[in-house]
Amino acid sequence: MYYTDNKGNKHSISKKELEYAVDLKIEYQKSNNGKCNWNSLCSKLRKNKINAYPCENFRMKVRQYQKKIGKLPSEKKYSDFLSNEKLSTIQEQLGEFNLQKREVQNYSREFGKLRRELDDKVLFRRQLLDVASKSIEIHPQDIKPIEIKHNSGALVVICTDWHIGACFDIEQNSYDLDIASQLIYEYTEKIAQEIMYRKPKKVFIYNLGDEIENVQMRKNQPFSIEFGFAKQVIESSDLQSTMIYSIASKFPDVKFEFSAIVGNHSRFSPNAKDVIPYDGTAPILRNNVKLATENLSNVKVVEPDTEYRTHIEFAGDNIALVHGDRDKMNSDDVLSKRSQADHMIYDAIVGGHLHHMLIKEMSGLICMAGSLVGPTDFSDSLSAMASRSQLILSIDDNGNIIPLPIKLGSNLVK
Repeated sequence: MYYTDNKGNKHSISKKELEYAVDLKIEYQKSNNGKCNWNSLCSKLRKNKINAYPCENFRMKVRQYQKKIGKLPSEKKYSDFLSNEKLSTIQEQLGEFNLQKREVQNYSREFGKLRRELDDKVLFRRQLLDVASKSIEIHPQDIKPIEIKHNSGALVVICTDWHIGACFDIEQNSYDLDIASQLIYEYTEKIAQEIMYRKPKKVFIYNLGDEIENVQMRKNQPFSIEFGFAKQVIESSDLQSTMIYSIASKFPDVKFEFSAIVGNHSRFSPNAKDVIPYDGTAPILRNNVKLATENLSNVKVVEPDTEYRTHIEFAGDNIALVHGDRDKMNSDDVLSKRSQADHMIYDAIVGGHLHHMLIKEMSGLICMAGSLVGPTDFSDSLSAMASRSQLILSIDDNGNIIPLPIKLGSNLVK
């Protein structure tokens, strides 16, 4: 058998293929209220390698064959189908009307509820105004001035992420050794002010790593450094030693304790996988500070628990000190995980690494100090900004810990 499409092309089709087309047409009509989508029908037939193209000749060929094999519905059945379809349409319209009616009822009920709530609020405000208009009796409380005891409590001064040796100049920010020196001088003055105000008996000064930028952390790093590795170690040691010496010599009655741990930038190996355990610049920094302050009897340089982490104890508090590259400081369970790993209940954990300030309470305090560098070309590419900052913790003799964020750089001279 043959038929001609709208373009005049002649196509052959067998009886078996026509019978399959009839069955498929009937299925389409059953699922679509008696209608058949001939484009979809022909597309499906072509997928089965049947020459079926939507045109009037093809439709006539299918209908004729459907009638020939007795599968074309009779006139009575078709009229019954139309009647059933009309009845179905009427039922759908009635159902839609009922749904709309129900929706109006729901809106009416919600409106009534809101109106009653509004009336209640108006009545409450009237009652409140009536009460407030009556005379109020004031009984002044005798407030005693706070007396700060001498030689009580402690300060924990955090030094982290100085990145001495880094050098860049972008639209939002710039950084080099001169700027770092100004910021550390400003931080030193603010530490001294806190000591004068709070009068602690002990001050912990701990460097949590990344005091240098390094020169081989990544392939493009040499393009953003001011000087080499050795000079970075020397300059960072000089700045840290100068800070401690200046403060400790000004407050000879206060005990000072210093230590330092390794950060990811202050390791010797550029690849974290190749690094020798506990190998970094922290031992050099501790030794240089020890030599610089050896004539000060109130300064003690101590060894950390490990080169990567340590802790301090004061007034019954245990405070974990980490850099942050090996501990996920943004995680809410970082404190509990560190406590579990060290078999010690910590009251706080302090770190850096991520270059932004964070203070939150989660079964204890989780604190992050910022950096001296502020926004960089890397953070600018991520559309991330953070101000220059460091951190001090104030601990009283009862073990109450108060974080003191120290923002730096407001009076910077470039």
